[in-house]
Amino acid sequence: MSTRDIDYDWLINQFNHVDPQITEASSVSGALTLDFSKMATTVTLTEHISSINFTGAITGTEGTVTVYFTQGGTGSYTVNSSQLITAAGGVIDISSAVGTKSVLVFSTLDGGSEVYAFNNGSNWS
Repeated sequence: MSTRDIDYDWLINQFNHVDPQITEASSVSGALTLDFSKMATTVTLTEHISSINFTGAITGTEGTVTVYFTQGGTGSYTVNSSQLITAAGGVIDISSAVGTKSVLVFSTLDGGSEVYAFNNGSNWS
């Protein structure tokens, strides 16, 4: 097949309609599981998160999941996990008022053994 036979408009259209794989997660007894095979995850906080477990990471490839946290219930719930590498030494700064949103990105280069946490903004409402 020559390059003249490729329908570039069709090909571009396919990339513009990729399923974003947005999923919803919830915590159980302070533990949250996030899947690197999903592009984005929403979480409504109803308790403090003290542990985050990751699935779906592939060794030797970069994995990233963006998480949109919303403060639910009475608010002031925290997200802290000692296994994360953060600029603040394990502390993740998120919005505390009910209904506000915080956007965090979790990234790994080694299949999930080391996971970096980045705060991409807090107090979205």
